[in-house]
Amino acid sequence: MTQQSGYNTPGFWTFIIVLLGNLVFFMYLSFLHPGVKEHSLHLPANTQAK
Repeated sequence: MTQQSGYNTPGFWTFIIVLLGNLVFFMYLSFLHPGVKEHSLHLPANTQAK
């Protein structure tokens, strides 16, 4: 006889992989990504909206 487990094994591993992927992504954004440049600070002073 085989013993029945009480949880969804493929769903559990999918959850673990997605959780670890999110953690790696946010660690990359927090500590390794160089950031973005602020382009709006380099506008000429005499430019007017038309």
